Amino acid sequence: MACPHPLDPLCVAVMLRLSSGPASKFEISRDLEVDPGVLCSRIHRLKMLGAVECDESTCSLLPEAHRIIMEISNSGLNKNGRHRSARDEANFTVRLERLKQEPMFQALPAEELDWLARVSRIQRLAPGEVLLLEGDCCRGLYIVDRGTIRLSKSSSSSAFGFGREQTIRLMVPGDSFNEVPVFDDGANPVTAEAIDDASVIVVPKKDVQDLVDRSPEFAGLIIKIMSQRLRHMLAMIEDVSMRDVTGRVAKILLQVQHPTVGVGAGVTTGRRLTQREIAEMAGTAREVVARVLKKMERTGAVSIRRGDVQILDPELLESFT
Repeated sequence: MACPHPLDPLCVAVMLRLSSGPASKFEISRDLEVDPGVLCSRIHRLKMLGAVECDESTCSLLPEAHRIIMEISNSGLNKNGRHRSARDEANFTVRLERLKQEPMFQALPAEELDWLARVSRIQRLAPGEVLLLEGDCCRGLYIVDRGTIRLSKSSSSSAFGFGREQTIRLMVPGDSFNEVPVFDDGANPVTAEAIDDASVIVVPKKDVQDLVDRSPEFAGLIIKIMSQRLRHMLAMIEDVSMRDVTGRVAKILLQVQHPTVGVGAGVTTGRRLTQREIAEMAGTAREVVARVLKKMERTGAVSIRRGDVQILDPELLESFT
């Protein structure tokens, strides 16, 4: 098999193993299930190339390793050092096209974008399937490719059916989430689940961090996105603490016509919200939402037919906020 540099599949596997962080030779040998003597010869080859640095206890990647891995990506090889299948190429194309549409990646050079598409993967979700749980370890950055993802926080007793869930935001194609734990090394701050058939692009945590180190443009965009997240959370705090339930429900309904931050952000998905979903966004019970909607209907602000809420008078509905 022709290769643009003196590497075999095992060398590639060693570099990819170290891309997630430094490791001892024993850990690498165990994880890759290879003989320690064979592994040492490959590590020696990588050291000669300037891709790996080792001391008595650990091995780690050097900056040159990024160039070598990118050569592998551009040479048509997969992560095992073998030629990619047609299916691999199709998935790569989908990821690359989605990443090109994502604002945080649009400033990247073509070769960086190509590399990022190759280290990421696509995860498909069925309606109601949980992607990540609040409090679990962070795996990476997520970008919605298809469908709608609900981000929520739960009270400590909600797992037993007595608590309450607060919908933080609905994420639609092109939206990214879970940026905070990627950079503060903390746990996932929210639970993410699919509302309908969905798919997300997962970019490993370490690769996002490396990209920030290499690209000032990308780092600036991350700061902008994190600032937008902060503005959204401040608006949510204001909505929950300063608006009554009627005001919060009105704002959620108006989000369809006038998207903004705070409660109900992301509902412009073209799908009908159930009263339970409105309640989870407003931070109240479904029965309370039903009473509020009936009150709004009596004033002529909205019309309710078989659970579908139609806005009749936006200005009147705005007065409830």
